Amino acid sequence: MSATAAVSARPAEPSTKKRLIDEAERLFAQHGFDGISLREIAMAAGQGNTAAVQYHFKDKVGLIDAIFDDRVPTIESGRKEMWAALIANDRLNDPKEILKATWLPIVALTRRDGSHMFARLMMQYLIQPHVTRHPLARDLSSYPNSDRVMTALHKLHPHLSSEQFFYRLSILTAMFLVSVVEYDNTLANAKAKPTGGMPTEQLLTMALAALQAPG
Repeated sequence: MSATAAVSARPAEPSTKKRLIDEAERLFAQHGFDGISLREIAMAAGQGNTAAVQYHFKDKVGLIDAIFDDRVPTIESGRKEMWAALIANDRLNDPKEILKATWLPIVALTRRDGSHMFARLMMQYLIQPHVTRHPLARDLSSYPNSDRVMTALHKLHPHLSSEQFFYRLSILTAMFLVSVVEYDNTLANAKAKPTGGMPTEQLLTMALAALQAPG
């Protein structure tokens, strides 16, 4: 192989913008939105110019939006694929399968080390005061596949009002995300990989029991 070919075969280096998004996701997920500065994010991304974040994203809200704009399409694509499978297999009356389509695309989004930093970031969002006014809050209708899946899940629980349903689902989603984070923490601290993997089925069963409880 020629030297030219060897150089061309090397994977492309991520752009400055991509490195900033990746490091911001990790640091926000680990320290919270108020626990890390734009300067620290720039330095973690290897930027000597600590104004790099302002140059690419203007401010912290713009950076948070960029993380979502980069990650959510992958989650939406996963939900779209799972929704098509539900239709093809006539499973639209199976609440567990619909709940899987709600949560599992989040778990499928991992970093190179296998960690679920976006799940950890979402957990940070859910523990914020005044969540609906937080920069991460977005109209669900802007995510058509998420909207479709959650509407189908609500239809299978008609004893719950919209307010009751989304309140319970929010609490249960927080429980699920905490479990994902705890699993990552266990992997990071364990000398050997835990057997059995993430207890997804158990979590789904617990969540469905809560949704099916009287209103």
